[in-house]
Amino acid sequence: LNRHVWLVPIAQAWCVSGEQRYLALLGRLLDGWIAACPYARGANWSSPVEHGIRLINWSIVWHLIGGADSPLFGGAHGASLRQRWLDCIYQHIRFASDNYSFHSSSDNHLIGEAAGVYVGAVTWNRWREVRVLASRAKTILEEEMLKQFAADGVNLEQALCYHKFSLEFMLASRLSGAAAGLSFSAAFDSRMHAALIFMAAMLDRNGQVAPIGDAD
Repeated sequence: LNRHVWLVPIAQAWCVSGEQRYLALLGRLLDGWIAACPYARGANWSSPVEHGIRLINWSIVWHLIGGADSPLFGGAHGASLRQRWLDCIYQHIRFASDNYSFHSSSDNHLIGEAAGVYVGAVTWNRWREVRVLASRAKTILEEEMLKQFAADGVNLEQALCYHKFSLEFMLASRLSGAAAGLSFSAAFDSRMHAALIFMAAMLDRNGQVAPIGDAD
């Protein structure tokens, strides 16, 4: 629940329909979560990969509702929500970057953390120190793409669930950067292409993959 992927279809519903109830629901849910999960307290501040996932989903929501000028932020209460959300976003970026999983979980967790920091920093390019963190996150993603995906495109954890998980983080970073006019290296793009080709080759005719690896 706290990865907030379910906020995205609510934002999509508002974007498509323009019905105020979807925007109001988003506001209530965000407001409630921020109030219930203060900085560095509780389960939702214990694993930085979760911060990365939330940042990516929040970025999608932010763009769908119109960014800083969204009608969600109208009036005094809306302006307060925007500021509290931005404060929480900054805390997420800092927490994830301060606690990278360079040791016991230096696999899909590290990729997810760096992806969240990068997407967050590109989406909310409003703090000088966060721009430095974006550069470091991009370096990590470049390195881990070549380190964690073999030349044939196979993720070295050799579990299709983690292949997809890690690849989604890389795609989110690549697409977010492209939307902001930023690019990754040719080596990064080539390895990502190989990873996508491998994934396509593993699909059955119904678009499903066998649960090979940790999920089997």
